[in-house]
Amino acid sequence: MSARSKEHEDSSYLPLIEHGISASIEINSGDGTPKDPYHTRGWLRNDNEEAWSGVIHIEFMFAKVNPRHFLQLFMKNRNRDDCSHFVINENSNCPSYPWWMLRSDRLSHPVVLVYDTGRIYGLCASPYFIRENGHKVQWEPGTHGAFYQYGGFSCSLPQGTIGYTIGYENMPWQLKKTSLAKKGIIKSDNCFELSPGETVEFTLDLYHFDANSELEISDVIQEVYYNFRQN
Repeated sequence: MSARSKEHEDSSYLPLIEHGISASIEINSGDGTPKDPYHTRGWLRNDNEEAWSGVIHIEFMFAKVNPRHFLQLFMKNRNRDDCSHFVINENSNCPSYPWWMLRSDRLSHPVVLVYDTGRIYGLCASPYFIRENGHKVQWEPGTHGAFYQYGGFSCSLPQGTIGYTIGYENMPWQLKKTSLAKKGIIKSDNCFELSPGETVEFTLDLYHFDANSELEISDVIQEVYYNFRQN
């Protein structure tokens, strides 16, 4: 787990202890399969005497050999982290990148997946937080409250990670279409705020199972769809 704050927007991500934030995470159940992922719970607490505002990044590493990441409706076909190419837009050359951080609603499903030599790894989490009875909680179907902030998802080919963010980034580019590519920066709109002494809980579902090909990511996507859909 790492973070960067609004007050030091030009800095890189640093361990949570550098920000005065304590954290814990535990795996409660599951076997990593599409129908029964590892169900994890985590907690974050602001140990500072003042409010903290920024983006928190929770990453999981895998033993990479030849990984291929999948972010539904963001990476597809040849738009992948394992391809080196340039997209020509109206103003400049906007390169592809081997790592991405993006807001949850840029994806069709709140999940990031990777296929690597016979195994599929994945991470699914709520796309945003709401305020419920005075507390910030992850939205899930059936919960009610006022929208608070988006979460986000990440992947890194060089590091061999998939991740979830509390708050969000558009890094290294905010890429809606080739004519509207903007360099990613952290802004107040991106940030998640923790009051002094405030604790926030989050849950994640983790996937880790044998697969014959990348086509088996569809089993995860189907389960995510049914878990989050609203009639």
